Amino acid sequence: MSLDELQKNLYNPEAEFKNRPVPSVDFVPGAGNHPQGPEKQWQYEEPQKSRWANFAAFWKSLFSLTSLQKKYFLIGGIVLLILIGALVVWIYYWTPFDQSKVEFSISGPESVVSGEDVMYIAKIKNTTKISLNDIKLTFYWPENTILENGSELTSTMDVDNLLAGQEKEIDFKGKLIGEKGSDKEIKTSLSYQPEKIKARFEKTASFSTSILAVPLVLNFDMPSKVSNGQQITVALSYINDSDSTFDNLVMKIEYPDGFKVSSVYPQPQENVWQIGTLQARAEGKILLTGTIDGNRGDTKTFKGYMGVVKGSNFAAYADTTKSLQLSLPALSVDQSINNSNTYVASPGEILNYSIKYHNNSTVSIPSVKIACKFDTKALDFYSFDLKSKGNFDVDTSTITWDQTSVPELGLVNPGQSGELDFSVKVLDNLPVKSYGDKNFAIASVTTIDSSSIPLALMDQQVKDSLDNVTKVNSKLGVAARGYFQDSLLPNSGPIPPKVGQTTTYTIHWEVTNYSNDADDVKVEAVLPPQVQWVNKYKPESSALTFDNLTKKLTWNIGKLQSGTGYLSPVKYVVFQVALSPSSTQLGQVADLLKQTAISGKDDYTGENLTSTIKSVTSDAPDDPTMSWEKGQVAR
Repeated sequence: MSLDELQKNLYNPEAEFKNRPVPSVDFVPGAGNHPQGPEKQWQYEEPQKSRWANFAAFWKSLFSLTSLQKKYFLIGGIVLLILIGALVVWIYYWTPFDQSKVEFSISGPESVVSGEDVMYIAKIKNTTKISLNDIKLTFYWPENTILENGSELTSTMDVDNLLAGQEKEIDFKGKLIGEKGSDKEIKTSLSYQPEKIKARFEKTASFSTSILAVPLVLNFDMPSKVSNGQQITVALSYINDSDSTFDNLVMKIEYPDGFKVSSVYPQPQENVWQIGTLQARAEGKILLTGTIDGNRGDTKTFKGYMGVVKGSNFAAYADTTKSLQLSLPALSVDQSINNSNTYVASPGEILNYSIKYHNNSTVSIPSVKIACKFDTKALDFYSFDLKSKGNFDVDTSTITWDQTSVPELGLVNPGQSGELDFSVKVLDNLPVKSYGDKNFAIASVTTIDSSSIPLALMDQQVKDSLDNVTKVNSKLGVAARGYFQDSLLPNSGPIPPKVGQTTTYTIHWEVTNYSNDADDVKVEAVLPPQVQWVNKYKPESSALTFDNLTKKLTWNIGKLQSGTGYLSPVKYVVFQVALSPSSTQLGQVADLLKQTAISGKDDYTGENLTSTIKSVTSDAPDDPTMSWEKGQVAR
């Protein structure tokens, strides 16, 4: 290699020198025997550039890019910036919010006395890392709660924003009203919007408080047992057994059936007493006087309420009930008709009355008198049969029995009983003279008393009375008449009827109803084997049907007014039948229609009414042109 070449290679970093001499390796004792490997070639190491130099080189390279490379680089940069912005927005606005870190609870007393002041505390704690804004707290009081200034039971309030880590307590006050042992649930709801988040979140909490006692105490004072018709006084006392004041109070009393008020103090307004403000430990009383009626053994219950009126509704703060029983007085009396306590009479029948009396006390009762007074137009008062006991006064319609006619009534011993019997007839024809003469009944009042009450019974009810009303049925009537000569439906055929030949007849059904309206009225009869249905009848609007299989003829009338046939014309239908006699009927009067029956239901008594009449025959006794001979079947 020449000197010039050597010089060029010496200053060229990429130049290589061949056959470069390698220095020998000297042996050093103790250094160990090392295998000699290949010689390490000498390499040129490029010095490291600084970060600034790299950035400067990169920046310089940007300006040396082609126009197409610059375009791609610009588009890539814009896309990168959009992605970075979207990522920032998503992190900023859409990062999931953990609402479990917003703590919300309500606390208060587990039990209170109804009407006392009570306070509940709603607690909000923000353990998130962002603020809670636009906070709204809603409180729901239970029904009948009393709030200051008559506030609504549901109220919503704004709460100041809560920073991260802050907490706040809000108290609510009121008076819970309820029955002893009842539970009142207080509910709350929290609504808020976390900072930098558009959505709103809501949480709820509730708390239950038991009513330990009711300070408004109501109590009835009345006898536990009374007799029918006895006058009693009922007192309803009330007291505010607390240190709180109740405003706008009213009282209501529900009477049992049969209680007839004769006097009240103080006077109510439509059975409502305005109490107004009831101070702590204050009390009052309402007095009722009246008579009570009912059946022996009945329980009569009085109910009292104290509360307030809200709008059109009454909200009870306290209530009470008390019952009394209708018991037997010292003397008791009972009555039955034809061995029944609920007998329904019919025109023309005999009613057998039985009056039983009894001494229920522990002392003898002298001078006992029994009376039975009637109020009716349905009985024949001249038909009374007293069995030689008692006296009947026609002017007062009253029968009386005392020791002059029944010696046993002179002294009725403890536990002693007796019986008095008599009978009377129901009129055959009830006095139906106008449309108002309907729904007849036999009313009677039987009483028992003593004209000499023993001192031991002075404070007890001795007298007894018994009211009885016996309804009287109406009377359904039906008439069936046969004719050969008839202007409505003319007939044909031989008279007298002949074997093997056909003769037609017209039958008239006429229906009457006496004293009560009736419903489901119908008339039925069966045609004999030798009689055929012609299917001719008038009025043609009549609900007349014939069953060919059973040969039953049915007239469905339905509603039938009282007085039909008496105050208004009879209800009628006219139909035609055809008789074709057989040889077995030769010389006999043939049946045209078997027994006719009418039935219906009495609207007043609820009883089923029935009546039947005999068959209609071919001699047609109601037809003046016919006779027995003309009705006999001939050859």
